[in-house]
Amino acid sequence: STDRGQNWDRLSLPAACVNALLSGPAEATLLAATESGLFHSADRGDNWRQVLDQPNVISLAAREGVTLAGLVDQGAWMSTDQQTWQPVPDLAARALVGLALSPQFERDQTAFTFGAQEAPWRTTDGGATWAALDADELGHGLVDVALSPHFAKDRTLAAASPAGVLLSTDAGEHWALRAERPAVRVAFSPDGGLLAAAFEPGGLAASEDRGQTWRPVPGPWSGPGRVLALAVDHAQQYHLAWLEGVGETLSLWQGKPEQFEKVLSVPAGQNPIVALHLPAEPAPDRPWYAGIGHRVWKFSARRARAPAESVVFEAGDQGDSLLALAGTGSLLLASTGRQIFKSSDGNDWTLAYDLGQARALSLALSPTFARDNVVYVLLLGGALAKVVVR
Repeated sequence: STDRGQNWDRLSLPAACVNALLSGPAEATLLAATESGLFHSADRGDNWRQVLDQPNVISLAAREGVTLAGLVDQGAWMSTDQQTWQPVPDLAARALVGLALSPQFERDQTAFTFGAQEAPWRTTDGGATWAALDADELGHGLVDVALSPHFAKDRTLAAASPAGVLLSTDAGEHWALRAERPAVRVAFSPDGGLLAAAFEPGGLAASEDRGQTWRPVPGPWSGPGRVLALAVDHAQQYHLAWLEGVGETLSLWQGKPEQFEKVLSVPAGQNPIVALHLPAEPAPDRPWYAGIGHRVWKFSARRARAPAESVVFEAGDQGDSLLALAGTGSLLLASTGRQIFKSSDGNDWTLAYDLGQARALSLALSPTFARDNVVYVLLLGGALAKVVVR
């Protein structure tokens, strides 16, 4: 339009979907971000030339002689003349939030990252290179992934997705749909004999034949609400974080079918995040832990007595939520987006690692952590980092 929108002429831009327009720096110059690339015009849109042959350019910005284009799954690209373009180096741009390491990671170098808006990614060389597992069955991405305790031998992993519960027996190359109902959490028992899955709307089910058949696990989660965290211990007891009803109350539960007990009930707050950590060894006296908000809670695994709940740690005054708990033996780690804390008794905590300007979303211990103190963290944007905690 040349008359403030009173009349319009259709331009000859060779693209169907225009996601962003940018004018300047020259008066007649236009850039168009489209689904089929980035196009440049030097004559107010009468003629166009493709200057970036990359799909799904979705945003544009320019300042002081530098122009940036944002692409779906390809990060940001930069130009100083709007004609030649280069990807911005070292800019991770993945919507990945979860990390799962092979139990034999130091040997097979296999790990997976995933997110609800992403196809999962797999590395088999310790994070040096990644491959997208872009199977049709995966739908719109994964919200949770659990590796079989015997992954090094059986190559099995389960995933929760909007399509349902998915199972792969070849490290993610192929998938089979095992439950056609939107799933939000999956967990294996430590011996691999039981696979548990939480669904949305509410519901919990268990399978002892890798998802061929399922039996419901009754409880309050059969009604309105959402399971935020799920784990199974050596005695095949379930541990759940349940966002009740309309989301005002968060409760923690432990037990077996017909024997569940509520061990905690707190106000949910906004966007609650729960991280669970169960003892790796089959010892009935070992406590288990839950990170809720900026606190770590400690619980007794025994029944027939009042649950020993206690706040054993608060993450400080920065308002950061605890995003992950992990541990081995008597050592426990609690991770916020900024820092990693450690405790050798679950009561006294010290700062073990500061991530500086980086932000962590997920954490996993090296299988050889007891020897090398190595922790792997998934950073905001999708990068995998290896750190040593002391």
